[in-house]
Amino acid sequence: MERIEKTIEVDCPVHTVYNQWTQFEDFPKFMTGVKDVRQLLVMSYEPEGVIENVGDAIGAFSSKVEASVEGFKHFIEARVLKPARGAVK
Repeated sequence: MERIEKTIEVDCPVHTVYNQWTQFEDFPKFMTGVKDVRQLLVMSYEPEGVIENVGDAIGAFSSKVEASVEGFKHFIEARVLKPARGAVK
């Protein structure tokens, strides 16, 4: 399967955009031919100063991002996989 990445800036609050983007059932309203939907988290970083530039050069930021993404994965999967508490009415 070919992988295509596109980026666009949206002039709306981040929480509004994120909340809409996670509503997969709405995708057919603005996408045609959707067969598979995957979310992608993009983080941007611009090193400032000598210390951050050196850290960036040796891959410190990349390692931190990877650890953060793994941490998010474990956090969200644990929340989703937890058994429900109480009754749903």
